[in-house]
Amino acid sequence: MNIENAYTIGLKAITYIMANDELLSRFIALSGLSDAQIIERLEDEVFLSACLDFLMNNEKDLLCFCDDSNIEPGSPMQAYNALGGNNDWNSP
Repeated sequence: MNIENAYTIGLKAITYIMANDELLSRFIALSGLSDAQIIERLEDEVFLSACLDFLMNNEKDLLCFCDDSNIEPGSPMQAYNALGGNNDWNSP
């Protein structure tokens, strides 16, 4: 997967997370980021990789995301790897 496609899937992931109150609450609790900090990091590949990692850690969430986004279930892992596979929430 090329970086542009990976970036697009990462953006879809954070959009999906932010549109779901339960997921967003969990994401904020795990990441420690505020809504404003999330928005500031939308162009950060490491952050988008962490968003994908968050979804991949729960099969139900992952499958719902893939279904909602009309992407293959293996695509988030491919995007995660293309973005560097770094799930350090607070990397610069």
